[in-house]
Amino acid sequence: MRALEEAVLETERALDSPSNDLAYLMAEHVDDITVSAKPAIRAKLREIRTGIREMKERYGLRAQSLSTRRQLLARLSVVAVELAECTPGRLRGLGEVPKGQHEPLDELISRLEKMVNDLKRLIRGDA
Repeated sequence: MRALEEAVLETERALDSPSNDLAYLMAEHVDDITVSAKPAIRAKLREIRTGIREMKERYGLRAQSLSTRRQLLARLSVVAVELAECTPGRLRGLGEVPKGQHEPLDELISRLEKMVNDLKRLIRGDA
């Protein structure tokens, strides 16, 4: 249920305020949902939220506590794995890395990995 609710919330946010292009460096937001489709999408999202609320109330389900720390650490753990697997060959979809730049790229990736690990320590309170 939580995954469904998160998908609804994420969809609502995307419809209400498309991502700020300035916030992304490695992505470009393309709002490709037609203006005419948005009211129907919003109506369906309201129906889904009503269904979730009905299930919660009918069966007396408790809301889960969401730990900001756990959410951030989980996301950063996934990012750390992705960075560890980041090689010039895997970046091809973003552009070709010249052969002479593989080592500097590896060094930059290592620095980013260290920064992510430092951030995880700060969030855990280890710093």
